[in-house]
Amino acid sequence: MKTMIKAVWLIATLVALGACKKHKHTEVVTPPEQNKMVFFSDVTGSTYAVNALTGTGMWKYDFNGGSSYNTAAAVTKNAVVYTDYETGTVMCYNINTGSLIWSKTVQVSWSASPLIINDVVYVAVSGGIIGYALNDGAEVKSISIPGNLTPNSLNYYQNRFIIGTCGGHLVGINTDGVVLWEYLSGYGCYHNNPVIVNDVLYIISSGGKLSAVDPVNGLERWSRNIGEYSQNVTPVYNNGLLFVQGYADQNHYYAIDITNGDVSRRFTLPDGQTNGYGYNTPAVMADVMYAVTAEGRLLAYNINTQQLVWQNQLGTAGARSVPTGVMLDGRLQDMDAISSIVIANNVLYFAYGKSMFATSLNGEKKWEMFAGNYILSSPVIMSSYEKVYRPANAGVVQ
Repeated sequence: MKTMIKAVWLIATLVALGACKKHKHTEVVTPPEQNKMVFFSDVTGSTYAVNALTGTGMWKYDFNGGSSYNTAAAVTKNAVVYTDYETGTVMCYNINTGSLIWSKTVQVSWSASPLIINDVVYVAVSGGIIGYALNDGAEVKSISIPGNLTPNSLNYYQNRFIIGTCGGHLVGINTDGVVLWEYLSGYGCYHNNPVIVNDVLYIISSGGKLSAVDPVNGLERWSRNIGEYSQNVTPVYNNGLLFVQGYADQNHYYAIDITNGDVSRRFTLPDGQTNGYGYNTPAVMADVMYAVTAEGRLLAYNINTQQLVWQNQLGTAGARSVPTGVMLDGRLQDMDAISSIVIANNVLYFAYGKSMFATSLNGEKKWEMFAGNYILSSPVIMSSYEKVYRPANAGVVQ
């Protein structure tokens, strides 16, 4: 299929070149990379694959008794992998048909999304990481974490896992299970993921401590307490700034300077809107920050002027997100059904309430897919060029 697409593009390019010669034009327009499929799950454990251009359902798998929360899928050109916290299950599906290839029962983490690296599925479980062969689910790796702690975040960078746990504990472990370094912030848990920029890891603990850490050796570059601004969220990077939603003040988003942790810019939500409670992150592209409010508005801000550029209401009051009781780490928590925003090929993808949306960068709705149940997990997009677009809170894979 990939070869066929390349052939079609080659023919199109040759035709375009012929037209250029005929009309004496010099510019050849290359077809843009196209979107293909969007993957997500709802709070009942059902998993979905929809056409990324139209929102038409391609397949759905109902996992009875499950309850997928805020973890995102791991996706390759052949398979889609989900973890289900409530039933303790890892599920691998055929990407085209949605048929279940294999499943495993294990006590998975509620907040760490699975990763696929070199055809091995890595899953955060109680006390460590388990690696399963992508093709048949055979266990090929078992890695323990110091203190037998359960990973709350799972990331991969420069041939090592970077794992966040409670106790402000961040660990670097290679694929052979050798502990390379440990970093202790001493401030709460790492329920979120870091962002890594120019070989520096930035992460915020649930206690509100922002740390800049060397991902190779675990040495701290600097740290500071920003608890009054943000807690328990994954930052999004753009042009020297980390973008996060407010915590104590839910009427704001903030941009934080990566050199010292200073709050550089504030973005005020309009008309009493709030950013909601959850693990959703905004998206930033071409000097614009995009965010979804708990009241169902899609917002766009100019990151230089900090001014609202536009806002679109997603639905009526009857379609509004409502807090959903979720049992996490033995505690019942309320989470608004708002996902992180993923930008893929100049399209915004995100969930709000019981629907998955796709809009243009101007906020014009391309499609809405009603799932029937609340969606807390963020979408993952597979393009027709087999490139995967993941949300910030799905973990670093490099």
